[in-house]
Formats: sequence, C-alpha cells, structure tokens
Amino acid sequence: MDLFGLSHFDGIFAIFANPDEPSSLREIDRYHKLFDSKLVLLDMDLNYSKIEERGFPLIDFVGSSEDEGGRLAAQLAFDYLFNFRNLSRARVLLLESYADIRNRDLWDTRRISSFVSRLTDPNSPLKCDVDIVSLGDCRYSRERTREILTMGGDAGVEPSEVSQFLLGFDLIFASNDDTALGACDVLNEFLQSEEFSIGESAHGLIRHTGPRVIGYNGSHAFFREVALNGSEWLIGTIDVRQDEQAQVALHHMEKLRSMTKSEKIWSGRSDSRLLNQSSSIFRRARFSRPIATEPPKSFQEIPGDASQTRSGIRRPGYVMPIVKIHPLLRDSLLLGTGKNANCVYYLISESDL
Repeated sequence: MDLFGLSHFDGIFAIFANPDEPSSLREIDRYHKLFDSKLVLLDMDLNYSKIEERGFPLIDFVGSSEDEGGRLAAQLAFDYLFNFRNLSRARVLLLESYADIRNRDLWDTRRISSFVSRLTDPNSPLKCDVDIVSLGDCRYSRERTREILTMGGDAGVEPSEVSQFLLGFDLIFASNDDTALGACDVLNEFLQSEEFSIGESAHGLIRHTGPRVIGYNGSHAFFREVALNGSEWLIGTIDVRQDEQAQVALHHMEKLRSMTKSEKIWSGRSDSRLLNQSSSIFRRARFSRPIATEPPKSFQEIPGDASQTRSGIRRPGYVMPIVKIHPLLRDSLLLGTGKNANCVYYLISESDL
C-alpha cells in the first residue's frame, strides 16, 4: 500500500492468526477505515461478543462453518470406528494446533470442540464409548507434528517406544491437513513394516495395524497423498471448499463496493463508534447464521425478517464443508445415500488435484 497508494486497491482481504488480540483489532479497525469498510476477513472470524458494545464496526467474513466441520469429522470417526471396525470402545488422539489445549475460544478451535462434543456428549445422537486424548502445539505444521508425535507429547517417550504409543490409539483427528500429513509421516516411519503387517484386507485399505487419520481443510497435498500414493493411513478429510470461499468473497466485495454512506451507517459498518452502537440491534440479528443442509450450495444468504438490515447488505452465510473419503472406503461407508442418513460422503479422486 505504501508503494502503490490506496487508489490502486478497491478493497482488502485479510487473514489474522488471532483476530481477537488487541493488536489485531487495531489493525482490522485501521484497514476498515483506510478502505472505507471494504474489508473482508478470511479463514478466522472475530468474537463479536467481546467487542460489540464498544461500537466496533461490522467486519465482513467469509469462511467455513467450524461447528459443522467438527460434526462431520465426528460422524466419519463414528462410522469408521463403530460401523467399519465394529469396535465396542475406541481411543482417539486429537492433534491440536495451540499449546494451551484448554483454551478453545479462537474461531478455528470450534472444529475441535464440536468434534469432541459430538462424540462424548451424553445427549449426542452418537452413542459410543470413546476415550479422547489431546496433544497440543502442533501449530498446523507437518514438521512440528512429526516432532510432537515422536516425543509422545507431554508424556515423553523414547524412540523405541513411539510404536507402542501410536498403537494405543484407534484414530487420530488432526486439526488440519498438514497436521494429518505429519501424522501420516510418523505412521509410515514407525508402523509401516513387516512387524506390524496384517496382510491385505478384503477392501485393500488396512495393511498395517495402527490408528487411521482424519484431516481438515481439503488440501491438494492431502488429496495427492490419497489419490496418487494410496496412503493407507488417511481415511478422509473435511473439505472446506476453498475455491467456493474465494468466489463468495469476491462476490461479497462487489456488494461492499456499491454501498452508500447511509447503508454503511444502517448496517453498522460506519467509522463512527456511536453510530455503530446505535445500529447494534440489527447487527445482533445477523450474527447467528443458519447451517445449510445441502452441501452443493456454496453459501446461504441469511433470510429476511429479523435478520434483514435496512440496507439489505448482510454478511454472507458460511460455506458448508463436506466429507471426502479414501476411495477404498466406498463400499464400507456406503457412499451417498447409504445407510447413514447423517452424512453424505464424497470420494477423493485425481480430479481433486
């Protein structure tokens, strides 16, 4: 911006690792003013319950539903452990990004909270016996995940004990695909040997004993490992459909560019804290978003009535994630409209690359 000047830009898309931090909020507020409200956050959303009373402007966000993503991951875990493997009890390892695994206030940790709640809440429709263990500080990094797993986390294990540590789990849920690939690397190193071979299974997927891995994001690297390399460890990932997110973000930016001054005031996007506070009644109505039930729909506009602002310009609904699974699980998990009405599975293929 210093090089070209603001006149060269029609708006700005931004990703903050922790948008709720005071320093991030100051930067977000600055960008909002510099670009006259034409700012769209991607990937990580704000916690508006902490800032709304201060008259902070409405900041637009495009991203996936973390709650739905966690729910879908839990459904895949349930189907794999209790329908495919027919276990009566299972032990699941969570690979979390942040060092403090007790703090799940950030936007992206909702996928973890939703996953855990779905599997362990007594009121959950998934009635299962699951023991969950968390390892933190994986930092969404493939390399860091390898370090964490080979150390056994806080427990600390010797290199000779890594195999037994891994065999203590039936499934690994990784906080993103890079973390899943790091887990896959460790499983390849420590369990993909003759010592742990169980021969060729009927479906061709399980060739060595050990936990299988569920990823999150739907990255090309994950799809490549499954579609081209045929990894036996990676059973599926939650595809947040980043291409669709990009389309939604560009579409919404066009709306922001066409806003009038009065529309900015009514929608809470003004530079004036006082005016934003006065429009908070409309903003509160828009912060709750519906969960889409049809995965092919990229996003849903929030319906009218109480959530309709006078300007008609609302934050876009979430892009709904979908589940993509290893093709060798096709028959076992009954792709599409099989016996599981709670989740539709899509196959990973070379077309995803």
